[in-house]
Amino acid sequence: ALLMAAQDTVIANTNAAIATAQVDIQMYIKHELSAFEARVSAFEKCLERLPLQLCNATMPFNSPLQYPAASHVRQMIPESDCIITAEALGLLALPEKPTVAQRRAQIGDFLGVM
Repeated sequence: ALLMAAQDTVIANTNAAIATAQVDIQMYIKHELSAFEARVSAFEKCLERLPLQLCNATMPFNSPLQYPAASHVRQMIPESDCIITAEALGLLALPEKPTVAQRRAQIGDFLGVM
């Protein structure tokens, strides 16, 4: 009887350890899948922008740039509008008081200006 009780305890502990491991594995897989989906989404956004970037990269110097249709930006960017334009394009904020040249470079990179 003592041996049976010990076996039952070992089996119960083993089953508990297996259940815990399964939960840990499921959580890990969900986390990794979520991270993968975020990377795929970012990649898709880059791919959507590629035709626009290729168009702007081949434009003659000082030609009006093409903007994404959803951004509602349609003109050259004066200094005072760089922040508004960057926000309209969904660009991340630049750290610590960026210069107008840095903002224009960020917008240019996004639009494919070489």
